This record gives sequence, C-alpha cells and structure tokens, in this order.
Amino acid sequence: MYILQLPLSILLVLLSASKGLAGPISVQTFGLVQGIDQEVIIENVNTVYAIGIVGVGLTYDVSDDTSVVMRIGKGTADQSGVNYDGDFREFSLVQYLKQAPEHSVFVELTRHTTDVFAQRVVVSPSNPTLTDFVDNTFTSTDILIGADLQIFNYLKVSLAGGAAIWHMESEVQDQLMLGRYRVTTHREVDTKSTDGILRLGVHATTKHSALNIQATLRSLKSKASQDISGIELNYTYNF
Repeated sequence: MYILQLPLSILLVLLSASKGLAGPISVQTFGLVQGIDQEVIIENVNTVYAIGIVGVGLTYDVSDDTSVVMRIGKGTADQSGVNYDGDFREFSLVQYLKQAPEHSVFVELTRHTTDVFAQRVVVSPSNPTLTDFVDNTFTSTDILIGADLQIFNYLKVSLAGGAAIWHMESEVQDQLMLGRYRVTTHREVDTKSTDGILRLGVHATTKHSALNIQATLRSLKSKASQDISGIELNYTYNF
C-alpha cells in the first residue's frame, strides 16, 4: 500500500456489528487503509489508488431490522517522498432479513466516495523543480448480501459478497527534463464498470460496545488486472 502512516489508534465500522447492541444510536471511530499495491493501468493510463483514513461515524437503527450509517474521514501521509491527502464519505442502508442468536442474514446498500491527491516534488540544484501528481476520485455503489455467524457468546464472524458499481476519475501529471527544457504531460481516466466485492469481518460485542475488524477485496477485472484490497478496524459505542 502507498499509504501506511496512520495514528496509533485506527478504528472503523463493521455495519452488522451494531445490531448486537442495545439502543437506536451508535457512534463510531474508525480507520481504513485500502488501495492497490502498485501502479494500475486503466485505459492505457498509469495511475495509483491508495488511501489511509481515520474518521467518525453515526449509526441510527430505524427499526429492529433496519439501520442507516453515515461516515466521514480524512487522512494524510508522507511515504517515500510522496505526499498523500485523502477524504472519505459513506452512506449505508442495512436491512436484516433474518435474525437469530446463532446467525443473521442481511442485505446492504452502500454508497461511498474517496478522493486521493498524491504529489511528489523533485528538487535539484541544477534543474528546475519537477512536480508529479495524481488526483483520483473513486465512487462506488455496493450491493451486498451477507450473514453473521455466532462463534462464541460475544464473538461473531460476518461474510458478505455482491456487486460494486464503480466510477474512477483520475488526472495524472508528470514532469521531466528534456535537455534544458521542463516538459509536462497530462493524462486522464474517466471510466465506469461493475465488478464483484467480498468482505470478511470479525466483531466482538458487549451490551453497549463493539470492536470490529474486516477485510475487503474489490475486483477491477473488467478494467484492470489489479484489485483494491482494504483493512478496517472500528470501535462502536451504543447509547
């Protein structure tokens, strides 16, 4: 991943975890690291996608079976001379089709947007300053169906899968020296597609709180050979 420098406490939301808590409103602190381990080629343009985020969220239980989740976050990092700045926004609707002590089945509709700006400045005493940057916006509407399985009294495993309808917009600028001249190149990506998404989570709950961790894999196979992988951790408190 390109973004690895995060505060010590990285916390995130696993949506289904809040259903084991008492009360209609939950607050979360969360952290999210996701991206592609290397440059990705989309429509013959090399671009990058990586983000590290910390933020807050709010879950409202509309009923015993339905929850609405809103999250926002922001992250900055400096990795190998590259400065990263990212923003994250997400809105989710979770509907439980079946709830039982041993297992539950749910469907989830999530809309999220991540904005990533990466910049590298090369300073040389003998040449003009060179600036490379990538400005990337990734938006996805995820439709998932999943299940929570009770392992122990306070421990559950969650597995979900479905389709992600995604849209990537990316602007790439590179600067280089050709003899005495500084040359700037611009390339753009604006593409949409639909691919699969998988999510695996583990969450531990008490009466008023939950600690959750989950891993997500987003396929981009319709447009690229790489996938977007992510890891999240969250602490939720329910009033």
